[in-house]
Amino acid sequence: MKCQHEGCQIEVNYLICEVKTKEYSGYRCLNHVLIDLEVLVHNLKEMKPIDEKCECCDTVGVFKINYGGDGEIRLCLEDMIALLELRLEPQKFKALYEKYPNQHILHDDFYCEVTGEALQPRKII
Repeated sequence: MKCQHEGCQIEVNYLICEVKTKEYSGYRCLNHVLIDLEVLVHNLKEMKPIDEKCECCDTVGVFKINYGGDGEIRLCLEDMIALLELRLEPQKFKALYEKYPNQHILHDDFYCEVTGEALQPRKII
């Protein structure tokens, strides 16, 4: 996998994020996910979610993300935005981290593994 942002050369799998909806699948490195976050979220709002349950709140209608880890995380739009902004609520972080400990976006640079507290939250949207 390689970041699809024009001119980016990052190809390290654990740094590449894949986002999926019913009609879209795209790859971005963490830098370009954050740079393009507002555009990404706007595009997600315009796209159709997949008819599955959110892993954080059981809402039906999810988007999938895989950050070079151990499977696709299925999240509703609200929780997807919180994940991308590195500001998941502690209980949601803990639930995801238990299932997906190798997802780079759940790394201990971003969250305290003990308390689940977001260490570098961003409110971009």
